[in-house]
Amino acid sequence: MADVFADMIGRIDYANGHVRIELMTLEPPAKDDAAPQPARCARLIMPISGFLHGAGALSRMKEEMEARGVAKRPDADTGDANGAKT
Repeated sequence: MADVFADMIGRIDYANGHVRIELMTLEPPAKDDAAPQPARCARLIMPISGFLHGAGALSRMKEEMEARGVAKRPDADTGDANGAKT
């Protein structure tokens, strides 16, 4: 089994009974002063039942991380996690 590293989740779509989740990595910028750009590194395709089970597991992990202080709830003003201002 191969491991896949992803910095974030990109687009999520539903078609033909399956949920497709794009996994993204941050690629180095073309210019030194530019920000890294997200690029798709893999796609996770799941049946609806698997997606719903996974969404519940992710929600529970998020709540546990917030309770432990590892992650903060989204900022009320910006919606950013960990208090980052945009």
